[in-house]
Amino acid sequence: MAFGLKKKKKPQVPTVVIADDDPQVLSMWSDWMKLIRKLDVIGTASDAAGALNLLREQSPDLVLLDQNMPPGTGSQAIEEARKAGFKGVCVIMSGEDVGLTAAQQESGTYFVSKAAGSSRLAQLLDELDL
Repeated sequence: MAFGLKKKKKPQVPTVVIADDDPQVLSMWSDWMKLIRKLDVIGTASDAAGALNLLREQSPDLVLLDQNMPPGTGSQAIEEARKAGFKGVCVIMSGEDVGLTAAQQESGTYFVSKAAGSSRLAQLLDELDL
């Protein structure tokens, strides 16, 4: 290389999959992750089955899931993904308290109330360096 300069590697941008059955909420979180958090949204889904497929195919660093996405739940999708070997961070968003189990918490699963909104999610992502 000329002048003995070393080429700097670009830091890898964390990847995200987002799932919510409300298209407006899905769009809002996707835009927030891209524009405010500067994360790479690599997939979105409108139900738990779609989220699970994306987790298996993409293996993102982070998944943001709505809890209630008929016919399944975000917790069910995470449980199946963990059984299949998914190691990424999982955040469940809900208007109701989900009551995470100790095993879920130990595996990197977090809960954020929809009422707390983006400020609590931002705080959590800061704590996780995402």
